[in-house]
Amino acid sequence: MKQNKLNVGVVGCGRVFLHYLKLFKKNKIPLMELVSCCDINNKKLNSFKYKNISKYLNFNEMLKNEKLDLILILTPSGLHYKHSKMALLKKKNVLCEKPMCLKVSHGKELIKIAKIKKVFYGVVFQNRLNNAITCLKKNIDKNNIGKIIFCNVRLIWSRDNNYYNDGWHGTWKMDGGVLNQQLIHHLDAMINIVSEIDEINSFSSTRINKLECEDSIIASFKLKNGALGQVLGTTGFRPNDTEASLELITDKGLFKVGGTALNKISNWVINGKENKKHFQKFNEKIENSYGNGHEKLLNKLSKKLIYKKKIDEFSWSSSKAFATSIAVSKIYKCIETKKNVRFKDNNFSSKLG
Repeated sequence: MKQNKLNVGVVGCGRVFLHYLKLFKKNKIPLMELVSCCDINNKKLNSFKYKNISKYLNFNEMLKNEKLDLILILTPSGLHYKHSKMALLKKKNVLCEKPMCLKVSHGKELIKIAKIKKVFYGVVFQNRLNNAITCLKKNIDKNNIGKIIFCNVRLIWSRDNNYYNDGWHGTWKMDGGVLNQQLIHHLDAMINIVSEIDEINSFSSTRINKLECEDSIIASFKLKNGALGQVLGTTGFRPNDTEASLELITDKGLFKVGGTALNKISNWVINGKENKKHFQKFNEKIENSYGNGHEKLLNKLSKKLIYKKKIDEFSWSSSKAFATSIAVSKIYKCIETKKNVRFKDNNFSSKLG
């Protein structure tokens, strides 16, 4: 691309859009210019002001009228497939918030379309760019932490019923429960940093909140690297979010990334000794549960698209996001059938999406 800035359009002006908008207002993404946005809710469109931005109630009209280098898909989860496909077919670069889709077949289709149209297609799992996560990944890749025995993921958050009363959160058609809405970030970290999954057993319940799907879930895994894993998550805790963590137990020590957004190394013990330098060097201060990863990702992506700069595919990889969506679908399938599910088998959730 010859221009010095990317013209960016947004579809979906809900909660996460306000996080992106703040980054643009503070000029945190200097190589991107937000020029248009779209939402079917006119009240949302008129609830904010930003320069001379164009506003649309119809996504097709925005695609037709605006010269856009990148489109951010920030709509409800159940619409990610539809809106990503519309943009990709118009040969637009796309960056979509997690999850990439609800149905596994849709994810496979989107990756194929992007390849055919020769455009960029990425998915946002912003915690992958946290200093604490990149530190852990680097040490795993270099085999510095020993042979992994267990991998434990815990998410203990609070969401009241107001959160689920917006018409889409917590529904099978548009979202899923705590697994696909909150815990998916930590599941993504586990399977893309530690190991892919071989076999799953899972249980869920709706204990505190009123929603169609689950507010609490636990799943046990046999990982492909031979280790055992477990994820546990709930939005029924009160009154506030209290923990989001990824913990590894190896033959050499214990390593735990915690914080509200996997933004702190809370434990780093190797060969019986606590390595305190990691606590200060890799911990990040954050304003909210979104963390700091969006800013890092958008800046990396702008350099990739403008200057053709090669960046680590792990930052935005749609193929790795697809692996996470497969894992989510298989966990739900396990609950639906009340049977263990093998990753190599071609069976997926019949409820999600």
